[in-house]
Amino acid sequence: MSKTTNACRPATRWRRLAFKCAIFVLALGVAFPLLAGQGPAHEAAAASSFNFNWAPAPAAPLAWTPGQVNDWDLVENIDGPTDNNGSMEAGHGADCSAPPATHHVVSLADSAFICKSHMMTAVYGGGDAYATYGAIYFAPAQLADWSQGPATVSWKVSTQRLSTRDWWQVNLTPFAQNM
Repeated sequence: MSKTTNACRPATRWRRLAFKCAIFVLALGVAFPLLAGQGPAHEAAAASSFNFNWAPAPAAPLAWTPGQVNDWDLVENIDGPTDNNGSMEAGHGADCSAPPATHHVVSLADSAFICKSHMMTAVYGGGDAYATYGAIYFAPAQLADWSQGPATVSWKVSTQRLSTRDWWQVNLTPFAQNM
């Protein structure tokens, strides 16, 4: 390995540690008021229900970009100044056939895609990737309204892990802290 590559690794590790610490502190800031049942009352006006269908059902993986209105927020990120996320084989075949069939993905633009009427994500920070870390975050552009009592948030997700660095998480944020 070159000296440049070795010199960059500690800085990358510190950035990742700082990022993880910031997320932990943010999670604590959200969790404590919720667990204590405290915090100011805020009124929210949310739709009575929100149901999203990942249409269409394309014949090949369809790169997904959120619409401008009433859609999802999507953030794809790697720790480098490039769109290349590292070559990998993503779930579903080139004809959207079911796993274990795969298709080749190289860029962040291809890392969120639709097959079989559902959204798939694939990002890789190893191998030929410029960087060593990648993540995809997405959230509905909707609010859950608890101001009049209980609310339900539900979804379907695959829990298949293809590496030790694969995970998913859900963050419910109080209205006053909504960004």
